[in-house]
Amino acid sequence: MSTATGGKNGELKAVFTWLELVQPPGHMPPAPLTGQLALMRVQQMPIAYYRFLLDQVGHDHYWVQRMRLSDVSIRAILDAPTTHISVLYLDGAPAGFFEIDSKRDGVAHIVHFGLIDHAQGRNLSPWFLHAALSAAWEEGTERVTIGTTSLDHPAALRLYQRFGFVVTERSHGTIRPLSAQERLEALNGTRPSTSL
Repeated sequence: MSTATGGKNGELKAVFTWLELVQPPGHMPPAPLTGQLALMRVQQMPIAYYRFLLDQVGHDHYWVQRMRLSDVSIRAILDAPTTHISVLYLDGAPAGFFEIDSKRDGVAHIVHFGLIDHAQGRNLSPWFLHAALSAAWEEGTERVTIGTTSLDHPAALRLYQRFGFVVTERSHGTIRPLSAQERLEALNGTRPSTSL
């Protein structure tokens, strides 16, 4: 994928790639011998913890849309019966998370998937992605979709394709990074109500 470049008003140019998988994952790869792992589905996730995870996993990759939402908007997402969020813990500390949205009949969309820096480079990604796909592939699922950008981890697209995802669409666009003030407001829970 191409490298992002600067645009007007501090925006970053990026390539957006959408992929889909039309068959369930195969056998789960063994968990790497990298420490004590726990994967837990979250019920009633606190908004502050959700923003913390978004920031820890996605800050360097410009995951900005949800960080710009109000508490009310985020609460609605977290409380939706179609939202599934699981958090990975490594040696007791948060190490990553995935979020699945199953709003559309037969389609489960992986909204977020990623590891925090301290968990990267430990061969966790294949095992963790399989766990996300297994969670997404519930009764009635016909396909799973996921998106990535050229600002994401450089190994993300290769990992998805390794699991059988095929590219369905590519487009060019821009992302406006969070300002330091926006990030502080989001993490402190003082973000004003905004739209995407």
